[in-house]
Amino acid sequence: MSKDPNKTFCVLPWIHLATHPMGHVTLCCEADMNNNASSSRDKFDTIDGKQLEELKYLGKHAITKIHNSDYFNEVRKQMLEGERPSACTRCFDREDQGLDSKRLLEHREYPNYKIEEAIENTNDNGSLKKTDFRFVEFRLGNVCNVKCRTCNPASSNRWKTDYEKLQDGDWDGAKAIPQYRGIDWSTFDWCEDPDVYEDILDKCENLESLYINGGEPTLIKEHWTFLQQLIDKGFAKNIKVWYSLNMTMIPDIAFELWSQFKEVEIRASIDDIEHRNTYIRHPTKWKNVLKTVDLCLNSDTVRIKILQTISVYNFPYLSEFHDYWNNYNDRIEIAHNFVMYPDFMAPDVIPLEIRKKIIEKIMQCNTMSQQQKHEIQQLYGTKEHDPEKWQLFLNYTAELDSIRRESFDETFPEFKELIDG
Repeated sequence: MSKDPNKTFCVLPWIHLATHPMGHVTLCCEADMNNNASSSRDKFDTIDGKQLEELKYLGKHAITKIHNSDYFNEVRKQMLEGERPSACTRCFDREDQGLDSKRLLEHREYPNYKIEEAIENTNDNGSLKKTDFRFVEFRLGNVCNVKCRTCNPASSNRWKTDYEKLQDGDWDGAKAIPQYRGIDWSTFDWCEDPDVYEDILDKCENLESLYINGGEPTLIKEHWTFLQQLIDKGFAKNIKVWYSLNMTMIPDIAFELWSQFKEVEIRASIDDIEHRNTYIRHPTKWKNVLKTVDLCLNSDTVRIKILQTISVYNFPYLSEFHDYWNNYNDRIEIAHNFVMYPDFMAPDVIPLEIRKKIIEKIMQCNTMSQQQKHEIQQLYGTKEHDPEKWQLFLNYTAELDSIRRESFDETFPEFKELIDG
């Protein structure tokens, strides 16, 4: 029985650029990123039977070299031969469970890009005859003004001091947290290099979607120049732009530029309400969040959607979160993003008996969609927890509380009561 490439083909390796804060590029934002599993890279030597590889970085390598790396070429070949690339397991696992996946979502987003067009533009070795982006995804370095609990120094430079204290601390788990020491921090500067944007701009004639994240992207002035260049070339009127913003502020220049694009959507990174949001997204002030939300709601230029990152911290409060925003303004839609890294902050580390009580409450929430509730039930309703990861979460939280002079128990008393039984 022959393999069916229609069941493994994903448009993204052909039309997409997924950048990351330190300048590397992956297949997409949901592919396996452990040990650079989905990063653009070339093979260059073999020593003692071990294949050596070179990662490709923005600012150091041309876009065509990055997009036609040995690894990306291999993935495209696998997909066209009906094989499932190992880094794409998350999508295929979801589909096997009857759930929607990013692969299927992107096929709906770009219905005019068919597998026949991909085959026509692909050489025998999997490389592309022409790099033609329809979707560019920017994560503009690590310059940020907040340090979220689920974040890290690679995505927020404000995290560095706390991370060093965590790493050097005398607590159970200090060596188990993700490692960021030894990183070449200069690679994060790619987002301030005009030549990088010029190289990308040359492949954006047919661009349809531009996603901009950070760090906090509003702090990177070069990206405003890139938007102006898209306007000057006449591309902007065909481009849908969406941002992930921490909602602490939006500069005036933003609305001036955004008004010239096809549409602009703000995906507001808000994870909980009031003091709980401040704790998770330290040191965000709730009054500033609401002020910025209102600014977007009152604008004719942008549409706003809340993108809530679901972690251990806010999992017990999902119902309350949805109810709050439904009462605040029923035009606000809420989408979910689930923590995967670090894995000890993913909701499935919560003991199953506690999780079942939380999910029972979620199932009774009238302001959450049936699809969202079904997804939560499928992902977290039956999976047994890992006691070591749960203990690591508790130890990590206590240590960070000590560093930041905060209190999990006082911030989440209802959750603490569930934990104590």
